Amino acid sequence: MAKARRTRAVGEERTRTTIVLPAALLIRLKIAAAEERSDVSALLVQAAEEYLKGRKGGRR
Repeated sequence: MAKARRTRAVGEERTRTTIVLPAALLIRLKIAAAEERSDVSALLVQAAEEYLKGRKGGRR
């Protein structure tokens, strides 16, 4: 069972999970996150939201 924890945004919950990424992609994500003063999780959330918005039937 995954733990949910509160984030800084009121009412928004986060769930910890494990994903498998190619090592080179993870390195590129870490570099991009550092350049944007962010973290890999935030970049992946942003990418996933953009992807889902573009899908037919996605939340818009």
